[in-house]
Amino acid sequence: MLRCPDPGDARRKVLTLTKAGKKALDADRRQRVVVLADALEETLDEEDRRALAHALDLIDRISGSIRGGHSFSGEREFNTGAW
Repeated sequence: MLRCPDPGDARRKVLTLTKAGKKALDADRRQRVVVLADALEETLDEEDRRALAHALDLIDRISGSIRGGHSFSGEREFNTGAW
């Protein structure tokens, strides 16, 4: 990580990921994907994997509606952050 002064606010610092940091994060992510893929292969049968794929499609649809600014009615208010 590189830490530089924030040009708009001297109290703050701007953090930037270095090439070495990005490489380390990418390697870690690849390893996590391998571990997850192995666990899915060893744990779930074909029918379960199809059900999981379908569930992930549904989750993508839901998150897409949130990112798209869909207004939800109800009692709960929530902040979706930077979606």
